Amino acid sequence: MPGANKGVSGDQRHTHTDPKVLYQQEINQEMSFINKWALGGGFAVAALLAAFSVFTSSASAGDVGEAFEEGDIDCVKNVFSDGGAIVEPGDEVAFEVTCVVDEFAIKFGTVVLVDALVINDVFQDNFIIESATCLSTDPTQADITGNLVDVDGQQVTCVWVPSGEGFVYTLEVEGTFLEGPCGDLKNEAEASFGGDFETPAVFYFLECENLFIDKWAVTATDDTGATVHPGGTIVYTIEVCNEPTGFGEAENVFVVDQLPLGAEFESAASPDFDLVVEGSQVTATKQSLQPNACGSIFITVNTADDAPCGFEFTNVAVTGTLTGNTIDADDSDNSDSVTTVVWCPDADDGGDGPDADDGGDGPSVSTGDSGLTESGAVAGWQVGLLSLLIVGSLSGAYVGYRRVR
Repeated sequence: MPGANKGVSGDQRHTHTDPKVLYQQEINQEMSFINKWALGGGFAVAALLAAFSVFTSSASAGDVGEAFEEGDIDCVKNVFSDGGAIVEPGDEVAFEVTCVVDEFAIKFGTVVLVDALVINDVFQDNFIIESATCLSTDPTQADITGNLVDVDGQQVTCVWVPSGEGFVYTLEVEGTFLEGPCGDLKNEAEASFGGDFETPAVFYFLECENLFIDKWAVTATDDTGATVHPGGTIVYTIEVCNEPTGFGEAENVFVVDQLPLGAEFESAASPDFDLVVEGSQVTATKQSLQPNACGSIFITVNTADDAPCGFEFTNVAVTGTLTGNTIDADDSDNSDSVTTVVWCPDADDGGDGPDADDGGDGPSVSTGDSGLTESGAVAGWQVGLLSLLIVGSLSGAYVGYRRVR
């Protein structure tokens, strides 16, 4: 019938019925299904493989962690001196860090025999290192002394490669304390072996003396020593005390008093110190000043009859220790001074000294020929010269001490 096969050609009808064509169409459909699976499910498989890879890696990492066991060391630190943990300045002090190897590290079931045992100790700046030694009971490790020990400033390090468990390894450092800080102190070391870390520490107490000096004056006109008549007498009292950190004893204590210019030495006495007088300098020495003890010195001087009105007699005393096992915890209070001013009463007041109305133009006097004529200039010269004399007081004190001995 015309029009029954409208839109369909003879070739198309033949395609539907040709066996070869039908077979090819089935192959194309299967390939299309495979391509769709590859685009969709293939990614899922890839993700599954990736997850499996991660799981495998994690499992491997876990195996490695379980296969590693840290080593084990046991360390202690001690301090040794004549007073044990109570340390006196100048005495020999030994610090020891001792470690025992309890277990070696294990990796994948195998004992690690190449791990280094390291002990490191850092000391305070006030500790003077005199010797350092690395010791052990391990027969394969030779003791290390002298320059072979690693000493870097205040840091000392020992390194060993232990050959077995149960051996003892020791870092030993000897030295002295020559300055503060004083009181309760702590020293901590570090040790490591096979992944194990230790920080052994020791507490000790550094005893220090703490000298301080107090000075005052008394005159006939003023019991505070603030003023004196020309030709009058000044009595100085010097007191030195030891208020230590702990029970620190002050040894070989000295006091130097440089008499003021314009004053003439009359006498010196002390129930506690040995005294030596050389010119205008008084030196006092004492072998020991116990904790919380004090010592006194009394010095009497006469002022010149013609001392200028307004002239200042400034007297400075300093204290310290010549030698010995002492550390002064605070040396800011090791000097003190007192100033006495010449007071000239009016003639109307019945005073027999130079008249204050004359402006203080009387002649200046001193223990030497200064050549100065104005009281202000004399006072400046006095202070300047006194500073120079105090600088040299230590050597004078030492000579005086030796003569007394």
